[in-house]
Amino acid sequence: MSRWAATVAAAAARGKGVTFGRPTKLNAKQRGMLAERYAKGETMAALGREFDVSEPTVWRALRSSPGESRGAE
Repeated sequence: MSRWAATVAAAAARGKGVTFGRPTKLNAKQRGMLAERYAKGETMAALGREFDVSEPTVWRALRSSPGESRGAE
């Protein structure tokens, strides 16, 4: 398959709602819960243990949650 054909096929798949890449470990509700609890003072390590994910995953989830930050006062 040529590069152009692959690009066209990918665009068609996206148009049908197909998602690409690795599935997320945390859904939107879980990311919101993480953000709330982190804002209340829980550590990333504690949250990672409870949600069965690594600290970097918690960090990325918090960065993707708009408007949630403990240090922005």
